[in-house]
Amino acid sequence: MRSQTAILCFSLCFSLPASSADRLIRVSGDALVEAKPDYAVVRLNLEARDRLLKRARSTHEADVASVLRVASKYRIATADIVQDFPEVDTRGDGFLLRRTIQLTVRDLQSYDAMLFDLYDSAAITVDAVEFRVNDLRTLRDQAREMAIRAAEDKVQLMAAAMKRRVGRVVDVRVESGGGVLLRVRGQSVRDVHMQNAVQNISIQSGEPGVSGAGAELFRVPVTARVDVEYEILE
Repeated sequence: MRSQTAILCFSLCFSLPASSADRLIRVSGDALVEAKPDYAVVRLNLEARDRLLKRARSTHEADVASVLRVASKYRIATADIVQDFPEVDTRGDGFLLRRTIQLTVRDLQSYDAMLFDLYDSAAITVDAVEFRVNDLRTLRDQAREMAIRAAEDKVQLMAAAMKRRVGRVVDVRVESGGGVLLRVRGQSVRDVHMQNAVQNISIQSGEPGVSGAGAELFRVPVTARVDVEYEILE
């Protein structure tokens, strides 16, 4: 289930006009759409240390093989497994081998069990997990449409309050953000633009089954912001 929040914020800007028809009004509309993640990109770090390079390499290769066995067990496709080249550091007490493996987990129902199996089978740390959605383009289009509607509603309301009419659009700027719910070593990092927007006035969507921002924490945020400049007429 997706939750939608339209964040309405605005500023009023008048130029120094040659005539009343040249007066401008600028409004900003922010929107947030939140969706349940469809898949996760898990970045693993493998390290092996030993006084002898041969033993460090043997341990490291065994850990890599264990990770690949777990990936196979949970039917992670070969195309969804990415390995970088190993790094070898020499230290006073021996050698350190390090490698990163990235797994794209498309069945989130098995995510918990897979993660526990990974920790049981190899010496790994999870550097980061990115939760993503399949239909990001659709969600961004939806967020932009909501932000534009918010800006249009606001300019009409403000013009009516000033007993003015809204003229043509002079300038439009659109920004999109979000699309990832990022977890870095136990921390959840959401889109910064979304965090700032939620501090403004939020209007909960009246759509059935849709909740306001923050009601469900485990959601991928997709944001949009539009800044529109209109002529304001007498």
